[in-house]
Amino acid sequence: MLRELKKVKLKGKLYYSDARLKELRNINNPNDRIELNDFEVYFFENIYKGEDL
Repeated sequence: MLRELKKVKLKGKLYYSDARLKELRNINNPNDRIELNDFEVYFFENIYKGEDL
């Protein structure tokens, strides 16, 4: 079953939070990626509430 990835706003840009690949991926430019460690994945999937970081 497919589900939409969570969206994260970081420094004015929107990113998809992809826990499987452990990365944030810019919604408008998929080449703009930020690698995440295990804690960061947990934070974005379980704690983050959508505020701009």
